[in-house]
Order: sequence, then structure tokens, then C-alpha cells
Amino acid sequence: MYGIVWEFRVRAGAERAFIDGYDANGAWVRLFRRCQGFRGTELTRSVRDLRVFYTLDTWESEDCYKEFRRTCQLEYEALDKSFESLTEQERLVGILSAPTESH
Repeated sequence: MYGIVWEFRVRAGAERAFIDGYDANGAWVRLFRRCQGFRGTELTRSVRDLRVFYTLDTWESEDCYKEFRRTCQLEYEALDKSFESLTEQERLVGILSAPTESH
């Protein structure tokens, strides 16, 4: 397992559009599904600040993720740019792997 955790501070009033973009049929998941090795995306929301969201995108391996980024780079960048208007901040929280794997 290979995962990427992002934190977003969503603009006031843009919460619904942001959530729609990351739900099971959202634009991000549709893009990720195009590549082999995608396991899923989880969207969570802070209970202390309802404008702060976290995503966890999981892949079978780091190689699967790298292949996705290589083959879908242009689409990824375009989608990322289209979501910029929904957020005030975006921060990479961390890269995760299963405890049994070594990197």
C-alpha cells in the first residue's frame, strides 16, 4: 500500500463543490480510476474546523502511483488548477506505506 495525504482549507461557500469533486464519482476519483493500482480515496473533514478537509489517496504501490503521474500528468495538472478556486490552502501532509514494506 502506498498513500498520499493532503490537507485542504476550502473557501467559505465552496465546501459542497469540493466534496463533490472527491466523492466516489467525483472528478479526482474518475481520473485516478483510469490507472491500474488505484485502491481508493477517502475524504475526511475536521470536526474542529469544517472548512478543513483531508484526502487519503491509496495505490497498490509507489510504482503504480508514479505510473499514474507519468501517464496522466496533463490531466492531473488541469484538474488541480480547476480546483484552486475552491481552496485557500493545500498542503501535502505525508506519504504513507504499509508497515511491512520498506522504502
